[in-house]
Amino acid sequence: MKCEACGANTFIQSGQEYKYTESGLDNVYLKNIELRVCESCEESSPRIPRILDVHSSIARAIALQPCPLRGSDIRFLRKQLGMRAREWAALMPVDAATFSRWEKGDQKPGPQSDTLLRFLYFRISEERESRFLPDSLVERISAVQNYSVKNLQLVIDVVTLRFNWRVGTEVLGADFVTQSTVIPLTFLQGSPPPLMQGQGFVVAAAAAVGKAAAARRYRVHEKCDVENVA
Repeated sequence: MKCEACGANTFIQSGQEYKYTESGLDNVYLKNIELRVCESCEESSPRIPRILDVHSSIARAIALQPCPLRGSDIRFLRKQLGMRAREWAALMPVDAATFSRWEKGDQKPGPQSDTLLRFLYFRISEERESRFLPDSLVERISAVQNYSVKNLQLVIDVVTLRFNWRVGTEVLGADFVTQSTVIPLTFLQGSPPPLMQGQGFVVAAAAAVGKAAAARRYRVHEKCDVENVA
């Protein structure tokens, strides 16, 4: 395959780490990835397998990160769900202008709004897949500290889809279960399980937006080689 920049031959480097700025985030690194590198100009581009699963793992990691959500984080979660900004704002509920300031980084959501954003992401995404939040996720979200961590980096292994957070060479925490336990939502025909008590507004919100957002997909930067996506 020829280099798109200069037309020279390219070769594949395996087991590399790549800063995935095409995701719209400036702190995401893909581990164990293949890079297509130009023999002449040394331009490189990632070959991303199972890109939809990779984006799902990125979103899960963002929703579980140990510090407050940034504007770009909120925007990624919203796009991962295929929702419009006004739809998400209505679920909080906040006005669209406030939500826009959150995404642009002009204003930070308060601790309660930060927590609700995370729960909404998991509730809506897992409601569509007939799942509900396991206790471990609830505990991790509830334990998020209300202070920023400088130079926090998210590392996603594209082979296992597991992730960890690091600052420099120090690993702050890791995800050992990439998918939540699947539990049929039979409680919709009766009483909700203990975990769902008090979260009825989230379930209702998920049902309200699920149909409208189901067909939308997250756009991938054209630089990424996704021809081998499984």
